[in-house]
Amino acid sequence: MSQLQALQTTIENIILNPRYADLFAIVKGARNGLVYGARVRFPHALVYVLCPSNSSLTPSNIPTNASITVWYSSSAPEAYRKK
Repeated sequence: MSQLQALQTTIENIILNPRYADLFAIVKGARNGLVYGARVRFPHALVYVLCPSNSSLTPSNIPTNASITVWYSSSAPEAYRKK
């Protein structure tokens, strides 16, 4: 058990070290962006693809709908801002 406690202490010292604060802020931002994309943007994009086009989730349409959804959830807002 002492090895586990030593590992925990080492990890806590690294996390609490202000030297690594910038690195952890970057990691936290990337994680939050992925979570936001998975929970908000991807489902919204799927609805956006299915509703206006009167498309369905039949096996023949799934690859097309998936590729459009991934494109919209990852790059569409940036594409619209450049105009």
